[in-house]
Formats: sequence, structure tokens, C-alpha cells
Amino acid sequence: PMSKFFRGTDSTQDPRFANKTKKLLASTSFAPILSRTPDLAKIHLDSIKDWVSARITALLGFDDEVVSGFVLSQLEAGAADLDPRQIQINMTGFLGDRAGPFLAELWEVLLDAESNATSIPDPSNKSNPPRLVPGVPTSVLESKRKELRQHAVGWTPR
Repeated sequence: PMSKFFRGTDSTQDPRFANKTKKLLASTSFAPILSRTPDLAKIHLDSIKDWVSARITALLGFDDEVVSGFVLSQLEAGAADLDPRQIQINMTGFLGDRAGPFLAELWEVLLDAESNATSIPDPSNKSNPPRLVPGVPTSVLESKRKELRQHAVGWTPR
């Protein structure tokens, strides 16, 4: 006769089906800067695209739009519950042991951009709160200033 209970184990009891992400989070070392969470609403993400692309190219030795897009999509999708440790684990498949240093650099850039966010008051409507202008990383601002200076050297007014 057949028993009323099933024999064997379910997926929660079998170690082959354990949560691998949990194990990776516990066994991977993360940079201390990743404990700070930037407010992505205060960051102009478009300004970070070039930095991410250039840094991925430098790390891999070739331009990889898929990896750059993956990083940016993780940032855009994770605005509500951004977990840099999870992003580092996801990036390890692409960057290997360089994922940790890359994410630490990215976090420095994000926190820098967040600190550069400013509020602009609307003089026409005093009852509204000031409008937030998302920040741009200092490194991006400096490279644009340098680029503008180089263009200005060859420019002469008519």
C-alpha cells in the first residue's frame, strides 16, 4: 500500500538547491565604501555612462557595450533597493577578480556625483520646493572643462 506521505526531500532540504547567492554574499569580500548607498535621484546617470564604458574598456581591453549596459541597467533598475554587493557578484561573471575594484571605483564616482547635486529655487513660484538638479561626478566635469579649454585655444572671434 502507498503511504500518505511522500518520501525523499524537498528543495529546501537538499543542499544541491541551496541559495547560491546567499553563499556568495557570505564568502565574498566587499570594499568598505559599498556600505554607503548613493541616492540615485540626486545623480545624473547619463553623465556616468561614458565613465563606465571607458572603465570597462580599460579593464577588458576592448569595448564591450553589453557589460557597460549591464552595469547601467543594474543601477537604473535598482534605484529603490540598490545592493552593491549583489551588483559585484553579478559583475564577477564578466570581470572576474576585477569586479570588486571596479565596483569600489564606481561607488566613489556615484557618491561624488551625489555630493554635487544642487537645488535650484523657482523664483516664479515661491510655494514650490526648490527643483533638484542631479549631480555629475567631478571627474566628468573636469574632463569636459579640459575639452572645452582645448577647443577654446583654437577658436578666434569673428
